[in-house]
Amino acid sequence: MLDPKLLPILKELYPLRNLGDEEIAQIAEAATFASLAKSETIKLMGGPDAPFYLLLNGRLEYIELRGEESRGKPVTIRPGGFFGADNLLFEINRDLEVAASEPSQLITIPSARLAGLLNKIPGLKVGLQEGLELHHLLQNKAFAWVQDSEQVKLLAIKHPAVLVEFLFWPILWLLGGIALLGLGSQMAVASLRIAFVSIGILVTAYGFGWCIWQFIDWRNDFYIVTDQRVVWVEKVLWLYESRREALLSAIKSTEVKTSQVGRIMGYGSITVFALMGQVKIADVANPDQIKVLIDRMQKLASIRVQQDDTKTMEKIIRRKIDPPPLKPPSAAAGKAAPAKQGLIKLPHLGEVFSAEERIARNETITYRKHRIILVLKIALPVILLTGLVGGAAWIIYQNMAGQMSFPSIGTTILTALFLASGLIFWLWYQYMDWYGDIYEITPDKIIDSIKKPLGTEVTKSAPLGSIQNMDYERIGFIGLILNLGNVTINTGSESKMVFRQVHDPARAQMDIFNQLFALKRKQQTAESSRQWEQVAEWLAAYHRQAEELRNLRK
Repeated sequence: MLDPKLLPILKELYPLRNLGDEEIAQIAEAATFASLAKSETIKLMGGPDAPFYLLLNGRLEYIELRGEESRGKPVTIRPGGFFGADNLLFEINRDLEVAASEPSQLITIPSARLAGLLNKIPGLKVGLQEGLELHHLLQNKAFAWVQDSEQVKLLAIKHPAVLVEFLFWPILWLLGGIALLGLGSQMAVASLRIAFVSIGILVTAYGFGWCIWQFIDWRNDFYIVTDQRVVWVEKVLWLYESRREALLSAIKSTEVKTSQVGRIMGYGSITVFALMGQVKIADVANPDQIKVLIDRMQKLASIRVQQDDTKTMEKIIRRKIDPPPLKPPSAAAGKAAPAKQGLIKLPHLGEVFSAEERIARNETITYRKHRIILVLKIALPVILLTGLVGGAAWIIYQNMAGQMSFPSIGTTILTALFLASGLIFWLWYQYMDWYGDIYEITPDKIIDSIKKPLGTEVTKSAPLGSIQNMDYERIGFIGLILNLGNVTINTGSESKMVFRQVHDPARAQMDIFNQLFALKRKQQTAESSRQWEQVAEWLAAYHRQAEELRNLRK
């Protein structure tokens, strides 16, 4: 039997989040508790009697076995993830080897008892299916930004009723095309029949394609609540993908908004207001429950911050009262590391051609201008180079066919090589001009660096702490379609810093804010640590005086 204290933990797990207390209690009664030390393994043989495992906390990795050999790469299981009972859940048999990446706790339910629970609790099977979908999404590269230490509490998409709204106009087009086809087939005049049928085919194809595009677009927006942040992942098919997020500790308030239709159908929108910017969870089912979840996660995040502060304070006081023994200095400690020479680092060829618009490395985030800017910069030299190659090939062909004698093949080749070298240099210059303009967000400052190939480099920087406010804008129709725009940063000086023509300016603004928030949190912790050091000195002095007085009285 499980400890009753673990019941709230079960309710927080993703597959069980929508179950009632009585249903959770039934699952708890059927389950037994197990724990795995780091690197401890479980071998699970597939079949109808294979038990079911649900991870409470920690982290596991499993490998599918075929005989004595493993197959495929290790798959990570996070809290709320499950394995086993494949025959019952998916009608397949798999042999698994599961290893604990860190100390982990889980529950196990025999297959027969799980079958009974699935019959009694319909929501359990739905939750397990949704949990499996979440597991696949987290394994996908598109969700690689979810950290290993992060627990996903909610994954939502737009309500199905919104899909009806999305499909209204495409279906009208589709029906209009079908009507034109039917009308055209009844035409007695051949020319009118051909015209109506042709237009009908085009309109029907357009309506059908629009329906598919709208359906995919409806499925492409994800709203995610974890124990650390609220995230909106927006994808526009073939155009762009963006991600906006707000740290739980930076949320000021949340607001639920529903229409009359939404209240009838059970969906609405939640706007999360952070210190800078906002994240909108639009048209999702059960908005009030999601708001409650966000508020609860925000409260837990605040408690974790307080607990971390308390642990830091306790460590400082313990170190002052009972200092650790001093370690003798090592021979290598006195040797200073040789200073590195400031060499100019040129980008590696592979790095150049795989350059990304946003790179998060360690604690630094680097932005480049949108790729459409690169396309516009290199378009003319690419067109001219293509025309040059095509023209030279045509002249050489005409010479070889005897249709042309001037210019000669040799002259054509030499001229083409000379002009091509200039165009290739121009192409390289335009690419490196785009590649060299970067905007960096470090843990303590923002940097705007403009580097001209074979020319000057101008770098401007400003401390994160000097930021007063930020705005972002998408420029014109192209900016809206491609999610391209500027982020204007007011640092209190006469000249503002601007991240120009970057992809997803809203996310760039949020990245700057997150770094600013982390910096302020670090400064706050440092100031608190300084005060705790002073208090710890007083406590240590009191401790010493009390000890001396006790010794004198003996």
